Amino acid sequence: MRTEFVKFRVTEQEKDFLKKQSNNANLCLGAYLRNLGLGYPVRSMTDIQTTVQLKNSAANLGRLGGLLKLWLSNTKDEWDPRLGDKSRFKVELLVREIEQNKQELLDIARRLL
Repeated sequence: MRTEFVKFRVTEQEKDFLKKQSNNANLCLGAYLRNLGLGYPVRSMTDIQTTVQLKNSAANLGRLGGLLKLWLSNTKDEWDPRLGDKSRFKVELLVREIEQNKQELLDIARRLL
């Protein structure tokens, strides 16, 4: 049980900054300062949300790559309705979508750094 108080003085600007940082980490000011002081990692909600976006985008890219591989490796003469036709236009659209997802992954990863 926590029973001890630690008091220290800060400027108004420092206090505002600390409050903003604690809000970003989704912690009250006391918990935020305690985590910092005890050397525990403090992750901001922005980092957590960005990580989730990165995972989702990577999963989308994996699905698109798997579909492209399945589509291009299908050598059967019969038409499979799951794969659609192999027109050049369709291949270009799929490759363009993969490129867009790749760029989205890079943009998300840059926000984490």
